[in-house]
This record gives sequence, structure tokens and C-alpha cells, in this order.
Amino acid sequence: MTEVLLLNSDKPAVLRALARRPWLNVRVLARPGYRDRYPAHHRFEPVADLTDLTAVRATALRLDRERAVDRVLAATEKAILPAGLIRSQLGLPGGGFDQAMWASHKYAMKHRLRSRGLPVTDFAQVSTVDRIPAAAERLGWPVVVKPVFGAGAAHTHRVDSAADLAARRAELALLDTLPVPLQVERFVAVEEEYHCDAVVRAGTVRFAAVSRYFFPLLSIDRSLRGSCTLAADEPVVAAAEELLGAVVAALDLADGVVHLELFGTGRGLLVGEVTVRPGGAAIPRLLELAHGVDLWEEFAAAGLGEPERPVAGRRRPGVVGYVWLPAALGPAAAALPGVLELRPEETGGRDRLAVHFAAPDRAGADALRARLHGLRAGERR
Repeated sequence: MTEVLLLNSDKPAVLRALARRPWLNVRVLARPGYRDRYPAHHRFEPVADLTDLTAVRATALRLDRERAVDRVLAATEKAILPAGLIRSQLGLPGGGFDQAMWASHKYAMKHRLRSRGLPVTDFAQVSTVDRIPAAAERLGWPVVVKPVFGAGAAHTHRVDSAADLAARRAELALLDTLPVPLQVERFVAVEEEYHCDAVVRAGTVRFAAVSRYFFPLLSIDRSLRGSCTLAADEPVVAAAEELLGAVVAALDLADGVVHLELFGTGRGLLVGEVTVRPGGAAIPRLLELAHGVDLWEEFAAAGLGEPERPVAGRRRPGVVGYVWLPAALGPAAAALPGVLELRPEETGGRDRLAVHFAAPDRAGADALRARLHGLRAGERR
């Protein structure tokens, strides 16, 4: 048996990939409230907070002393750093603590990427909201402020000036209660925002897909998020894939799955953030429908050190996109031409659906996206 430590939350997709491998003995580290998400044959070790590195390290050492751990998998953003620490502590294969910092700590990430010549916006780190103005004066207003650890744009704010910060001081006070420093970045006028998802084996990108968010993420309400794949002949695809290769080299990543966020600006592409896990929300299913590649399966294969194999794929003609809609709008969405499937959200609340659809090209995807979002207006009437 191969002994695996899985650091996770309530993400079920990674469990499906591991279930295809009956030779694994999986021990799970997660918050106590997630216990009922796991089958009885997985030993569950409750950890109050995966970001408590001391507690996670002690738990991993105790488990290793019981039965030697062979592999550590980090399925969530919060799990990346503690997983790297465990690998470094126990001398296990995979990304160590330094690599985990570059892939999860936003200041360390930007510093590493800039030191390797990659294009990123100017940035600084501060410990309190009161130090934001001094950093912003150096960087130039407006700025974007966020915790150095985090995913999904949680606790992310655009601040336009010192006066704006003063007016919103009560709103921003929550940032001072977080147990991590703050990243301050010079605001970038984003024309389009992209995500690039890849499979890396032996330090080489074996599969990559470039997709476009329908709207830059900070410009819209979370309920309007969604994206669509891009045709291979769009000019931005080659540029994005070139940046992807440079980012993989900068992270010194040998094997894994990468989710890279890119900003399209008037001066070209900028690297937003990168992580070493499948993208969140409905992105893995988007790429499975568009390219026939299961990113969670590839994540498991790479993380377990399985022999490299060709990344299977069957690209669907045209483009594939997704949006989120309230579950009540499912029947109306399913009736629209081009809709491929509706899937309930697997984590968090289950009151919304991921609506995946196909279109002949970018313009067709935008038009169908508009029709799907238009269903919301009908619901409100």
C-alpha cells in the first residue's frame, strides 16, 4: 500500500481520483466539520486550521511515526503551504516549503517571479491597514489590497486614494483581524483577464489550455463570474503559453497541475497569481468538456509520482464556457440551444448551478453568456 496524506477541505473531485487507485491508504487532514464528507475507510485526522503550521506539522509527524508517509497531496489553496512543510520535514518527494511559499504567499510569489524577469505589477507587503497609504504612495494610487494568503479574491479591495481609504476604514478593519500580512499592489487597468491551466511532468508543460473570463474578476459581482476557452489561433494564446512555461521554470515545478491568472493590459500580459492545484469553481469541468482532460486525475497522478503518460485529450470544436445561475433557473437554462449540462455546486451551498455550454467562437460564447445571465432579469420580475 502507498501511504498518502491528503490535506483538503470539502472538495470531492480529488476523492474520486484517489478512489480509482485501490492500492492507496489515504489519511485525511481537514477541519472537523468536514468529517462526514469522507468515506469511513479514509482515516480522518481533524485539524482546526490548516494554516496552523505547528499543529499540522505535529499531526503529520505523529502519523508518519505510526506508518511511514509516502506522498502528500494538497487539494486546496490553504493546504499548499503546510503540505510543502510536511514534505520538507519528512524528506518526501514533491514541492518543498520554498516552492509552496512561491505558489501560495503572494509577496513571495511576486518577488520570485519578478526576480526571474516575469512581468508583474509593482507590489509591497504591510502588516496593518494603517500602513497602506505609505506603500501606495511608493507604488502609486490606486492600489489593490488583499491578504498574502487566500484564493478566490476573498478580502480583496481596490482603494483609490488616501481619502478613499479613510472613508472606508471601518469596512477595511476586518483585514487587521486576519492572521497574515497584507499585499498591496498597484492597480492594473485590465482589458481582459485569462486563466491558463496546465499539466506539468518532468518540468515540461504537457498540456495547456488558455481561457478568458467573461469579465475581469474585480469588476463584477461574484455571481457573474464565468469563463470560456479560447480558440488555438487567437494571438493571446501563444503569448500566454510562453508566459506559462516561464512561470513553471521560475517555480522550479517538476510535476503537478498549474492554474495561472493573467491580466491583459494595454502593455501586454501581466502575471496575476499562480497556484499548484486545479482551478476552482467549474474550471476543471470546463476543461474536461473542452479538451477531454481531467485535471484532478492529472493532479493525483503527478502528486503520487506515477509514471508519466500522454495527457489524453479530445478537443471539442469551437469553444466551451460556463456561468453560474440560481438552481431555480435550471429548466430555463437547459432549454437554450448550446447548453451542454447543468451541475449543482459540489462545495458550499447547493443553491446554484454551473451551466456549461458550447459555441462556435468567442462572439457566440459572449452572446450565449448574455442570454443565460438575462434569465436572472426574468427571475426578478
